[in-house]
Amino acid sequence: MSPIFRQGSFVDTMEVAATWARLDDLYDSVKTAIGKHAVVMAHFSHAYPEGCSIYFSFAARSDGLAASQEKYDAIWRDGMAATTRAGGTISHHHGIGILKGAAMYGEHREAMTLLRALKSAFDPDNIMNPGKLGLSLRENAFVIDRTGATP
Repeated sequence: MSPIFRQGSFVDTMEVAATWARLDDLYDSVKTAIGKHAVVMAHFSHAYPEGCSIYFSFAARSDGLAASQEKYDAIWRDGMAATTRAGGTISHHHGIGILKGAAMYGEHREAMTLLRALKSAFDPDNIMNPGKLGLSLRENAFVIDRTGATP
């Protein structure tokens, strides 16, 4: 698949979740946001009495690698923003990592101050998962760091 990616095509999945009361809105919001940029499908999984996760699968193509990366970044930015607007959570069980880190503020807002303080207290040398959970990003930033370096 590498030659296809270098030519500007890509596929990926975005996993989000919500309570049952918010699930329809989450589905509609994220599908609409991603659908502006890509072909999108979804399936519901990991159902619980409280709610469910949704896996959005998307595929798109642009002319060249740079344009494809811009489109990919827009999909994630718009999908994460739609998730938090709909009252969903940006992750179910796959974690946040670097890719979704920039959306942490949109979901957790003021609690990010507490999370930063806890991280600093328990890991003053920043050796545990540096650059993860959006802790080193500005509020409302959405930056995808392709180098793996701490932003």
